[in-house]
Amino acid sequence: MASIAPLINPLAPKRWVWLLAAVFAILSCLYAQWRAPRPSGDDVSTFVTGQRTTLTVRGRLTQAPTTTRSDRARFILAVEQVNPAGRDDGTISDAFRPASGELYVTLPLLQSTGLSPGQRVDVTGSLYLPSGADNPGQFDFQKFLARQGIFAGMAARQVTPQEEGSGWGGWRLGRRVVQTHVYGAGMPEGALLSAIILGNRAVDVPNDVKDTFIQAGLAAALAASGFQVTLVLGAVLALVGDRHPRWQFGIGLISLLGFITLTGVSPSVLRAGVMGAGSLVGRLFQRRTRPLVFLLVAAVLLLIWQPLWFYDLGFQFSFLATFGLMTTANVLEKRLDWMPPLFGAALAVPIAATIWTLPVQLFAFGRVAPYSILANVLTLPLISFATFGGIFSGFLGMFWIPLGGAIAWLLYPVVHAVIAIAQLINQLPGATSYTGTIALWQLLLTYGILVIVWLFPNISRRWWLAGIAAVAVLFLPGTLDRATQFQAIVLAVTRAPMMLIQSGGAAILLNSGDAQTATNTLLPLLQRAGINQIDWAIATSPQPDASEGWGVLLKNRLPIKAFAEVPGAAPQTYKSLQQQLQSEGVRLQSLSTNPINLATDRAQLELLSTTPLALRLQLQGTPWLILDRSDRPSQTKLLSLPNGAPRLKAQILWLASDKPEPLEADFLGAVAPETIIVTSSQLPPGFAKAIEDQNIRLLHSSRDGAIFWNAQGTIQSLRDREDSQSFL
Repeated sequence: MASIAPLINPLAPKRWVWLLAAVFAILSCLYAQWRAPRPSGDDVSTFVTGQRTTLTVRGRLTQAPTTTRSDRARFILAVEQVNPAGRDDGTISDAFRPASGELYVTLPLLQSTGLSPGQRVDVTGSLYLPSGADNPGQFDFQKFLARQGIFAGMAARQVTPQEEGSGWGGWRLGRRVVQTHVYGAGMPEGALLSAIILGNRAVDVPNDVKDTFIQAGLAAALAASGFQVTLVLGAVLALVGDRHPRWQFGIGLISLLGFITLTGVSPSVLRAGVMGAGSLVGRLFQRRTRPLVFLLVAAVLLLIWQPLWFYDLGFQFSFLATFGLMTTANVLEKRLDWMPPLFGAALAVPIAATIWTLPVQLFAFGRVAPYSILANVLTLPLISFATFGGIFSGFLGMFWIPLGGAIAWLLYPVVHAVIAIAQLINQLPGATSYTGTIALWQLLLTYGILVIVWLFPNISRRWWLAGIAAVAVLFLPGTLDRATQFQAIVLAVTRAPMMLIQSGGAAILLNSGDAQTATNTLLPLLQRAGINQIDWAIATSPQPDASEGWGVLLKNRLPIKAFAEVPGAAPQTYKSLQQQLQSEGVRLQSLSTNPINLATDRAQLELLSTTPLALRLQLQGTPWLILDRSDRPSQTKLLSLPNGAPRLKAQILWLASDKPEPLEADFLGAVAPETIIVTSSQLPPGFAKAIEDQNIRLLHSSRDGAIFWNAQGTIQSLRDREDSQSFL
């Protein structure tokens, strides 16, 4: 590039600029590798001896406890010592050994009462190594913690305080602000008011409220960033505007540091803080500042401090949205000059931010909020007013909570109206649309188009052509791929067999799991695959909680066209679900011994037996045999079925049992599988060797993750797919 670019365009940067940029890029990669967190020799993770190890850990809390989605408390513990001799009765011996690192701790809510940052505690529970993502789209908990330098977790059952926490700190002031707002506005309005000011990282916002805002496209309202910093800094400078510039600089800088202390260290707040400090420097030296330069400086400084923030979505969204406001908002406002100025400016800001953040949103989530711009326009005046009032209320509450609470009480209708607007937006048709994730080349090409439009004014006059090109790059490849795709995904779950079949835009789902599985595993998969409805839903599990997952899908406005279940397996299990489905016009039927087409003639399902459950699935002519148990009596019963041996013959045998048992020679000979898939947490001793001795391929979900099958007959595990897609 250094040799060719000057020849193609004489105005291009000189060779030494390209070479310097290349050297900088190489050094940045090396620096990022050097700064990547790694466990030390005495890290707490080295004390994990099995799947879960019971012991006692002593250390200090680095943050105030917050609440998880499963209604447990969590916090990060800076480890000092480990006692492997901690006993199940909670008693602690003196056999503590030095240790280091940080530990992710979850515990019952009552056990977290009174805990505060800086406090030294003894925590007794089960130590474990965090698990990675076993299914596509699933949250990678292991990678998330590793980027923070955390390599172990603990499911604690008892916490014993050893020392009190620090008596003063930003966390205590932040807690007092939250107490003030909740005292005056109640819940959840008070917590939401605090989150609008301090960000949701510093405030425990109820998960249902948080999900409502995310679904409506209002997630930015819960992230402390430039808007709050601008208000704080503007108010302070207005109060000391008649002072010497040095006074303005000092007081403004102290205000910035105080706000960052209250909200906690997050990329978006630090970005705004660095840019605010830059504006103070310009004010001190009486020079005009260049916002884009300060934005670049802020990015470089933050990545020097923490290189792994490059992968943090908060970091990416904050910088991209700010860049969009700087480069695109004014242009859009001029093109909207036919509207009243107030409306034009109100529209330009969310549109500019959306243009520059949408590609990353599609790359990471595969989801868009079609009404996000409308939601932001409607709530902007209310959120602005709530921010002003909330800052004033919180400031007064630091001195006297009832006084600040009175202001928060006056803000209750405003905050409640914001929640009501978000809920109303989510009830609109197509409020959440799953588009499917985009590839890296689509991401880079789209940003290339946006940068070209920004840099070259002549091209920007034909912005509509660039817009069509960007939309085509983002959405057309995925649409065409889904229209021709035929594949099946066996999910790595153990409670019941779960499979997603995609056939030319139709979606067939075998079981949905319980509520937690549907929320954490199934919905992210459907989102990344761009599936907005289930054409065929098949329920086979008789477990009491088996219908919870279907309810989660309906709650998330994912319609079901047809629903089938195993006849007589558990008549009460799906009774309330069936009533709900009937009220929504869903076609109901029972599985039978006659093959039925599942939304397409390329997928057929036949019920062979209810006890044990045995299903014969034909995918593009490839026979599957699905069993929920493999004990000897079940194998014998299946072999005794009318015309049993020919009906059992399958290319793929799927043992969907958490406790698979060895397969007898006669049964294995009747099925004659080429591949055996086992979805279980563990395999019995000798099981794997016995299968492999028969020259049969064995795939185990706990080891290999989810299993992918396509129309060409290729079977690939999630681990193999990740390795093949890795740059290394």
